[in-house]
Amino acid sequence: MGKILVLDDELSSREYLVAVLATAGYGVVQVGSAHAALLVLRAEPIDLVITDMVMPGVNGYEFARTVRRIPLWLVCL
Repeated sequence: MGKILVLDDELSSREYLVAVLATAGYGVVQVGSAHAALLVLRAEPIDLVITDMVMPGVNGYEFARTVRRIPLWLVCL
């Protein structure tokens, strides 16, 4: 199965998603900030990102725009 990155500033929301996805057989990485999510994306292959849209600092929309600007070869290093 694939690996999913869960980005949410609320711990309880992350834990719920991790439990559901792990039970379904997915590998899951959870982070609480956009900065941490970018570090994960640059460090390991991720198949899907699930993000909260309303977060302090960098919200989900800004995070998605940032990820789309990262050249694919940087993500896959």
